[in-house]
Amino acid sequence: MRVLFRTNSQIPADGFKARWRTNCGGVITNKTFGHVMSPGYPVGYSDNLNCNYTFIFPEKHIQISFLSFDVEQAYKACQYDNVTVLAQQYFWTTTMTNLGTYCGNNIPPVIGQRNRIEVIFRTDRSIKKTGFMFQYEVETCGGNITEQRLIKSPVNNNRHNSRVRCNWLITAPVGKRVTLRFTSLKIEYHPACNYDYIEPYDDKTTSEKKRMGRYCGNLDSNPPTIHSTGRYLSLLFVTDGSSQGEGFLASVMFTTVCGGITNVSQQSQTLRYPASGKYATFLDCAWTLVAPLGQIVQLQITSLDLASCFNMSTASCDCDYLEVRDGVSQYSDLIGRFCGNTAPPAFTSTSNKMWVHFVSDGTENRNGFQAQVSSIASICGNSMLNVTSSLQELTSPNYPGNYPVNIRCRWLLSSGPVGNLWNNMNQIYIHFKELDLETGGDNCRNDRLQVSDIIECLPLNPPATLKECLPLNPPATLKECLPLNPPATLKECLPLNPPATLKECLPLQGFRQPTGKGTFCGHGEPLDYYSNSANVEIVFVSNFNVTARGFKIQYGLQGCNRNYTGVQGRIKLRPDAQDCIVTIQAQPNHTISLYFLEFYLMSDDICSNNFLEVS
Repeated sequence: MRVLFRTNSQIPADGFKARWRTNCGGVITNKTFGHVMSPGYPVGYSDNLNCNYTFIFPEKHIQISFLSFDVEQAYKACQYDNVTVLAQQYFWTTTMTNLGTYCGNNIPPVIGQRNRIEVIFRTDRSIKKTGFMFQYEVETCGGNITEQRLIKSPVNNNRHNSRVRCNWLITAPVGKRVTLRFTSLKIEYHPACNYDYIEPYDDKTTSEKKRMGRYCGNLDSNPPTIHSTGRYLSLLFVTDGSSQGEGFLASVMFTTVCGGITNVSQQSQTLRYPASGKYATFLDCAWTLVAPLGQIVQLQITSLDLASCFNMSTASCDCDYLEVRDGVSQYSDLIGRFCGNTAPPAFTSTSNKMWVHFVSDGTENRNGFQAQVSSIASICGNSMLNVTSSLQELTSPNYPGNYPVNIRCRWLLSSGPVGNLWNNMNQIYIHFKELDLETGGDNCRNDRLQVSDIIECLPLNPPATLKECLPLNPPATLKECLPLNPPATLKECLPLNPPATLKECLPLQGFRQPTGKGTFCGHGEPLDYYSNSANVEIVFVSNFNVTARGFKIQYGLQGCNRNYTGVQGRIKLRPDAQDCIVTIQAQPNHTISLYFLEFYLMSDDICSNNFLEVS
């Protein structure tokens, strides 16, 4: 406050006398950003102050950040001079909660809450300090976006804010589409993403019919990329009042419309991009190649001219690249990622679908790629195998001759209804009769045979067309159906009401029953495999180099009465099995040793009902 007294040269008078006292605090309801200083800052505050700075912004997040703090220190509970912060912490009550009382010269932490915050400054009549200054900011997430930029979730102390509802409408120029490329996504996980989630909509509005998916959990290992079909994309970010993750960061780009669904026939056709000239910057194009049912897709890249940026440390291309996946999305099994100008050999899919993804950055533009695409009959045989109590055999292509180079096969062994979470009665037994593959080190990086439990894909709304799925543990993403299998890599699985072909889904982690997975290469006879589910997936992959005889396995339901004659093996019996007799026969002059890894059998103290007897 400034008091200015002026007089002229005319009539004099007695003048005035005034008293004043320091006033402080106030209610802020319309200014979304600013700074607040204690009275007298930075010289020093007065005695006996009681200042209340109240910030009221319904349904918005308010953040208080102290930039300077020097208040009389007390050795017990800041009983002299202090700053207290109150907030409406829970949405179901209007009661103000004490978030902290501070004194001394340590800067308080950043404080953020929704709706209302009060900062109360009290002083006594003794020691005076310089006071404080803080910055306040009201979150205004969402809004209209018409230019390329980054968008991120509102955060507080490296965690996204609670009880937030942000809605962005992104509009691309005429002739362009919106590409939303997430670089980080870590928000609270829930099986159905019911708590915190991100929802993109292929429209100006958040109409349920236009929803493209729902995302939650930790997707940093493979963050999604989302494309609109037209000029508009709406993005909704919602959080509740409980756990907070780190939030998300995404790039908004306006890209050329490219990619799409290509139906493939036995007659070879050309996939080329661009049609002429050099490709543009910041492209993100995806083609889904679909062959007739019962056929697989073959892709032969005949010309490749992309910026060369192969990173030896990550063994991947870091700038422009062409990516091929065995399925329908970025979460399908990776066949290969390529850059530079060396065209790789031909690829085949394991089903009638293949996903081709082309990405360019903002640096060097070249001629792109050209490929020949066709559908062919699979040499792997029937991909759907029904498991019964009788042992059946599965062999690699051309067995007992050498298997071909550069093939991919996928089989689903099924012994029970698809989508039945609790169907553990018809578990599967796999015995290796022969394994003769190219060696590939501890990771079997060359030719390999993978065996994985599949506890099915349970669609939320079983559609008639191919849909993506929802995993039950981070990393997670919500699509249209719920996979229930926890292998470490993306797998194919069947939906609840399966059509004629396999569906694509994400694996589920965290199911209470442990699920098995094994990756095999080299030579020998691995131990028997026992599933924990009614369905097992077997994938066989060979590269472009060495071939061998391949494999021969037997599979059937986990029976009870068995004979073992091998030099080693595994025996698994369910506690709900009927009376069983297992015979182990060793070679002459050999002994037999049993090592129990797990044992659980409910019975009485004298084992009169259920028991295991070794003789």
